[in-house]
Amino acid sequence: MTNFFSNLATQLKQAPKQIITGDTLRDWQHASDIFVSNNYELAPRVAFSYHVTFDINPAVLASPWGTEMAQELKEFSNLSLLVKDVTWPSMEFSIKKLNAYNRPHYIQTKATHQAVILGLHDDNASLAQKFITFYQAYYYRDTVTLNGSQQGALGGPTGDAAQNAMRYHNEITTPRQGSSQWGYTTAYPPANSSGELVPLLSSITIYSMALKKNQGVVLLNPVINRIQGGKYAYSESTSTVGIELTLDYEGISTFISTGNDVIPNFGQNSSHYDKGPSPLTPQGGGSKSILGQGGAIDSASAVFSQFKEGNYLGGLFTAARAGNTLKSANFSAMAGNEAFGLIGQAISSAGKNNPASISVPVVPSTTTTP
Repeated sequence: MTNFFSNLATQLKQAPKQIITGDTLRDWQHASDIFVSNNYELAPRVAFSYHVTFDINPAVLASPWGTEMAQELKEFSNLSLLVKDVTWPSMEFSIKKLNAYNRPHYIQTKATHQAVILGLHDDNASLAQKFITFYQAYYYRDTVTLNGSQQGALGGPTGDAAQNAMRYHNEITTPRQGSSQWGYTTAYPPANSSGELVPLLSSITIYSMALKKNQGVVLLNPVINRIQGGKYAYSESTSTVGIELTLDYEGISTFISTGNDVIPNFGQNSSHYDKGPSPLTPQGGGSKSILGQGGAIDSASAVFSQFKEGNYLGGLFTAARAGNTLKSANFSAMAGNEAFGLIGQAISSAGKNNPASISVPVVPSTTTTP
């Protein structure tokens, strides 16, 4: 406690001098107020914090074909993990210029959605390639006819490649009664009430994540316009192979979440997601502080909440980790630092509320570091 009161006296002695002499250290307060204040609410989003989901049409899932391919359709839930980049949808507006008494007047005539480019990793398990083969076989019969079945198309050729090539040659050069079908004819076409082939994908959703909130856009009835395969080269010793999909779609639907909305299937597959607690949280060990995130008060609150919920083992686990982190902490020094930090924030806040006042920077001392 001696150190605490000594530090308090030193800081109180220096505070009047700082107020009347002005600042010698500036922290770009204007930029800080824009981007840092209110938990970084106006800071730009980061490009790597996103997630993409692929939604198979419910009519396809309910069809006999969907039932037969249920296992393959389930595997495609992991396709989200292979998305390496994606462009946010763009729009182009057609404008018509009118002349109104020598004054230009513009009216909207049409809105056109631009194609979305989506990149996939060409993975070692061939999940991306299976999806492309699956998509092709759904709309075009060639792959199914060559391999004998939908499963054969996904699992690889069921016969010799040369024999399949010769079979294809014979089919297209010598048409005969009862020959196999090719081209735009599906093997098991799930149809709607009008007998029309329903789209394989009902939507693709792109999520942008920030501050525990999501903004997103849904591509409605998307179709693959173009598939660009990766490039293999002996000289590319450090590159990875990817697949680029160009997507067209009928329309978009946008949304902005208002709370901790859960993204469907995000983090649900425990074999591909790290579900361990963050080191910043009490469950992950916390931090050497009193009021800070993962500090003593935060850890005590977490333990109390777990006990209240009946999770006694989890509460003991959290308490043990917090105790291990704080066992060598200098509480008097931490209390002094955090108290003066709060005083500095209060003085700085008062300065921002009154432009005529002076903002006082608080510079931590190395002698008070815990």
